[in-house]
Formats: sequence, structure tokens, C-alpha cells
Amino acid sequence: MAIENEMGALFPEDVEGSSSALRRGNRDLPQYIRKPTEEEIKQNKELLTDFIPGVSEYKDVESIRTELEKDNPSYKNIALDTAGLLLGVVPGVGDLARQGLKKFLNKDVEKAVQFRNDPDAIEEWKKINQVDQKQTPVPEVKKAADDLYLGKITSQEFRNTVKNFQPIELIDETNFPKFIEKKDIIGALGKNKRDKILDVDVDIPDGTRVGSRLDIPAYENFDTWVVSIHKANKGDALAYGQVAVLKDVNFTSSATTALNIARQKKVKDKTSNSGFRNTGKSTIGRIEGDFYNSDPQETWAKALDIIKNKNSEWTQVGMNPYRQSQFYNKETGMPVFEAEEVIQVGPLVLAKNVKKPTREQLKKLRVRVGGIDPETGLDTKENKSIRFFNQGGYPKKDGLMSLKY
Repeated sequence: MAIENEMGALFPEDVEGSSSALRRGNRDLPQYIRKPTEEEIKQNKELLTDFIPGVSEYKDVESIRTELEKDNPSYKNIALDTAGLLLGVVPGVGDLARQGLKKFLNKDVEKAVQFRNDPDAIEEWKKINQVDQKQTPVPEVKKAADDLYLGKITSQEFRNTVKNFQPIELIDETNFPKFIEKKDIIGALGKNKRDKILDVDVDIPDGTRVGSRLDIPAYENFDTWVVSIHKANKGDALAYGQVAVLKDVNFTSSATTALNIARQKKVKDKTSNSGFRNTGKSTIGRIEGDFYNSDPQETWAKALDIIKNKNSEWTQVGMNPYRQSQFYNKETGMPVFEAEEVIQVGPLVLAKNVKKPTREQLKKLRVRVGGIDPETGLDTKENKSIRFFNQGGYPKKDGLMSLKY
């Protein structure tokens, strides 16, 4: 009874089995509260310290202190850390229960696990949310991309065409992305990706260098914006989440690949009936930075607040290969390469204290140009390159000229 009186507020009745599981000790805890396997301990060194008496209690206290020092502390996290600390003095529970407590009390995690174990529910979700919204080139922009590749127009003329026929659209309160639950991520992802859900299957330590981008099929097929988190330097996918918070950020892409997508470059394809296919949209842009864990709902709310109360520190950043070859400032159209911090909520990318592009960075925005065989429609040998951000389109001996967009 002492546990219920002292900790009832931390273990609400709507969390099925929580208080009773604690009374029974760790022998009968739900599946979310379990001792990690040796492989899990090996993969996450921080987890190992949580089984050393005294260390985990200290970490809970430190976590509470750090949270309270924030400008906008999360009292939800403080409550959970307090619960974890108290578990350390509850006979029969201790460190083993603490490991799974935060996930167990997260209703979103519980719903996601139940949903993933129900194939019929997933198929029903897919039927309800199925869409077909693959992006296609604007005809005028595609023609301009072809003309740029063939050397018929300058890069400045191409950018003018894009500005007139495919203007940049800022995200505001009216088109702000809706908050998605973890079960929505599972429904939108392919079967081979569903076991990598952030905060359900995967925990990424703060400070881990990662690459962040969007899962294109999830959006094109189910109108669900899923953040895909990868190992740094074009590594495999680590996890799929609702949001991402990165610091010390670099934005990278391939200028030539972006131009090929914009003009739908024709390439050979043995799997196609015609033997050819057009280059479609693919993930070529990466936001790379140091990952920091955050509460998805709080991060979503923070992003909305930044949009509502326009903060000069934060810049909306876009990436669209049909428009240009690099991440860009959505207000000015100018390239973005570095920022202090990024908050990614679906298609919205907010960058804090964006750094002004350097001369060298702009010089590297080069695209390969050449010709097109009139009989096959395939590209002929590319024999030169041009700078994408150069008023005349071609390199000048005295460096870059006007960069107005």
C-alpha cells in the first residue's frame, strides 16, 4: 500500500498493469520492462551503468537537475525521472524496472507495439491512408533544366524560370504539418523498416553524429512525413522517428543528380519494358549533425511557436531538386550549407543561426552539362561543368558574380 500512496500519481490507473506489476516485483513486469540482452548492453554502454547500484540513481538525479535548468522544463520528463529514482528504493524492483519505465508509461509506444503486432490493423490503416502524390516536374521548369544542361540558357535564367513557375512556399499556421503518432510511422513504412522505430526499438545517445532526411515513399504513398535517421556519411538507416533535433549542422546534396531529376534524365533500365526509364525523385539531400533526444510533442509545439512568433534566429530551409541543387533559405532562395541547430518536423526544417555561404562553398555547386542523342534520348558524354550560382552560368576568372535569386 505504501507504493500506491506515495507513487500513485506517477503510475496512473489507465496504464494497465503498472501498479500491480510493481507490487509483484520484477518477475511479472510487462514486456516493455525487461533486462536487456548482452547484445543490447554491448551496443549501448550507457545502459550498462544503469545496472550498477548507485550509478543509475545518480543519473536520475542529474537528469532532473538538467531538466529544471532549462528555460522550458518538461515536467513530464521530471516526473518520469522521479519515478525511476524512487524505483531504486523499492524492494524487488530496482534498476531492472527503471530501464523500461519511461517507455512503458509512454502510451504512444504502447499503442505502436500493439499496432505493429496486428497485421490486419496495419492493412486497414494503409487502405484508409493510401494516396498517390508523387511529385512531377513543372513542364516549364523541366524544359529550362534541359536547356541548362544543353548550354542554351544560363543558370541565372534557369533560376528565373523556377521563380516564375515554381515559387517557394513557406510553411505557416495554415499548412503546418500535423503531429503524427508512432503507429502512423509503422503504417507508412515498409515491412523491412518497422523494427527501427525511434524510442520504441532504437535509442540513439545524445551527441551521435547522424544524417537526417525524409522517407519519400511514406509521404508519396500515405501522406505521412517520417524522419529517417541514418549513420553519418551516407550510412544505413538507424531509426525512423516523428521529429529530429540536430546541432552543429551541415547541409549536403549532389548538384548534378538534382539537375538530372529536374530534367528527368533518361537512363537504361533492363527491368523496364522499354529498356529505359526517367530519373525520378530520390533522397539526395542530407542534413547531418549531432543528434539530441527530444520529446516529439514538445518539439512539434516548439516548431509551431517559432512559426507563429517569427524569430529572427530561425530560418525555414527547403530542398527540392526540381527547384535547385542545394538546400536553400525559403525566404531568399539562397543556398544553405551550415547552421547551429536544426528542428525537423515532417517537411518543416527550421535552422537556427544559418551561416552565410562562403565563396568556396558556392564554387562547389557545379553541374555537369553535355548533349542529348536525338535518336535514343540518352545523354552524350558530359565534357564540362558550370557553376549553378553564377550570373552568367559559366565560371569567370575573377570568381563568382552576382548571386541574386
